[in-house]
Amino acid sequence: MEGLRSWRERDDLYVFPGGLFSSRPTTLSLDTRPPDPRDSPVLMDQDYRETALLAAADLRWQPVARHSVLLGLESKQVEVDQADWTWTNLPMALPPTWLDTQTSRRVLSVIAQDAFRASERLTLTATLRHDDYDDVGAYTSPRAAAVWRIDDHNILKLQYAKAFRPPTFYELAYPGPEPIDVAEITTYELGCILKRPTWEAQAILFRSDLKDPILFDELGAAGFANCPDAKLEGIELEYQQRFGQRVKVDANLSYVDATNEATGDPLPGGASLLGNLALLWRANDRWTAALQLRYVGERSREPKDPRPPLDPYRLLDLTLNWRSPGPGLDLHLGVKNLADSDVRYADQFQSFAGLALPYPESYPRPGRQLWLSVGYAF
Repeated sequence: MEGLRSWRERDDLYVFPGGLFSSRPTTLSLDTRPPDPRDSPVLMDQDYRETALLAAADLRWQPVARHSVLLGLESKQVEVDQADWTWTNLPMALPPTWLDTQTSRRVLSVIAQDAFRASERLTLTATLRHDDYDDVGAYTSPRAAAVWRIDDHNILKLQYAKAFRPPTFYELAYPGPEPIDVAEITTYELGCILKRPTWEAQAILFRSDLKDPILFDELGAAGFANCPDAKLEGIELEYQQRFGQRVKVDANLSYVDATNEATGDPLPGGASLLGNLALLWRANDRWTAALQLRYVGERSREPKDPRPPLDPYRLLDLTLNWRSPGPGLDLHLGVKNLADSDVRYADQFQSFAGLALPYPESYPRPGRQLWLSVGYAF
């Protein structure tokens, strides 16, 4: 049995621009009237808390050395404890909560996994998971994988998997005119791994089919809805190089073609090219340093957005870790966006009462940030 309580607090969320609800004329070159709060941006504070209780049991059975079976049973209960919001400069009254605090969800799950070593080189794995939600129905998720170790240096992997995502409480509370169904994803992967004493390389070809993805459909339903199916195809390359026992370099590069299957348009906000380069240095048993460079390529906008795609960006992060050899204190110090790069995300189309409300500068992300984490292991 396990209990988890989580909460999220958001302060001064920008919702509407200033002047949207004001009826005063704006043509005067000199306006000496007292300021109207309706000329200020509309902001929102939001507090959310929920409690989840999880009970799980596993049974493992190995009839022979090359064959193992896993059976699992899970029960999960999620309840909303708090869903408050407060508005600033909104000239209308809204309920104090944005979600019914009596909302809850019960999930019963059964998992069965069968792993079989057909030979010293070939391993087959099959998994079946069945989830029964008391609010959105029951769904089954299969997975099948094969690993062929051609020799000590070359490995082939093949995988098929299907999964689903149920609507969240928030999405169920604010639907469009049609009921919301679960979103499903089916993935196919083919991977090749090369292993050497000091380095390792991997190439993965993948395809993912998204069925009924859940998005906020401002253009049509004015609420959350199941949107047209999408397809993602691409390749991912990974490389790892070790320099002795203390230094390691990790790099990966991926290309993905993500499109709306109905129209062929690229998915908004997605980047075709992604890259990461990380340098890890383990100075001794206590100290570790990591420097990571992340690249995100050009990202497309909504098909009806006349603005050009978002420019690529680069992020540099630095992390220092100090760990006790045994029980004791752990310290983690880091700097996000060390170079203070200008990073912006594509904004979703927004409107109110038929008036388009674009974010001219998109969604700017924070600049350089310093963070510290302290822990103690008993």
